[in-house]
Amino acid sequence: MNELSNSLQEIKVLIEKLRDSLNELVVYSGKDNFDEEIIKLSEVLDKLIAKYMIYTK
Repeated sequence: MNELSNSLQEIKVLIEKLRDSLNELVVYSGKDNFDEEIIKLSEVLDKLIAKYMIYTK
């Protein structure tokens, strides 16, 4: 059970790092193609967060 707890904590840290990086990218956006990629990344991250929330519930 401890391994599962550690894995979940690692996943949480990764999600937070991805979210922070994505937020930094938004600051540098401005080109249409780049904005589309940010939107796609944001959607993937949202799905990952949703799955994590369901799994840890």
